Amino acid sequence: MNALNQRHAHACQWAREAGALALDYFRQRDALTIDSKGVQDWVSEADRNVESLIRSRLAETYPEDGILGEEEGWQAGSSNGYWVIDPIDGTTNFLRGLPDWGVVIAYVEEGEVQIGVIYVPMQEQLYQAVRGQGAYCNDQPLHLSQQPIELSSVLIYMGFGRRTALPDYLARIDYLYQCQMDQRRLGSAALCLARTAEGLVDGFFEAQINPWDVLAGLLIVEEAGGWHNYIGQPAATGTMRVLACAAPLQEALTPLLHIGQPR
Repeated sequence: MNALNQRHAHACQWAREAGALALDYFRQRDALTIDSKGVQDWVSEADRNVESLIRSRLAETYPEDGILGEEEGWQAGSSNGYWVIDPIDGTTNFLRGLPDWGVVIAYVEEGEVQIGVIYVPMQEQLYQAVRGQGAYCNDQPLHLSQQPIELSSVLIYMGFGRRTALPDYLARIDYLYQCQMDQRRLGSAALCLARTAEGLVDGFFEAQINPWDVLAGLLIVEEAGGWHNYIGQPAATGTMRVLACAAPLQEALTPLLHIGQPR
């Protein structure tokens, strides 16, 4: 097993372990300590402790690698690689008792995402990919169709947060409406991308999203045969404007990237 595949095996193992811990907290969520990071932006002891678990495994196994995590920020390493962690993507769903949340781990080397793992404990689904080796949900390969798609049948997930200007968001909804496409909002960017890769929906767009929410999922979509693009830099200090979809929808959905201005 080469070094990259070894990292991948560890990432899958840690995602499942972290997911089991998160699920324990989910079952006792009424007793959790919860803090606010902003309007409708929550963090709980579950988020912090799940990230700490993953960081401890990384420190034991790959102490030379850097780490970027949602809750604890950036920790520099001495190697050319670093890990990107979202311990619970979909915290609001998690705290409300909704099933749409997951553990997200990506590995970046030489500026390119090499490994993406999204574990959904409530459904026991492990979405994962290694660059150049395909995408999978559990042991089933994911292959997106390359055939043309009628726009009147298209369904995409649209992310929306309070950093996005409401007029820009509404302009995108209007664009989809005029093109006869439909949209939904889920509350977890990682799961939106996983379900895009699985072909359950046709795409995902969000105007301002953090790298830990999307880097793993973008690789999984790409390895499943999909297309993605973004504006911005996937760095600790910046947000990204992200579009991912089935490849035949690239032309129809690209205007979403250019409605409004990055903020």
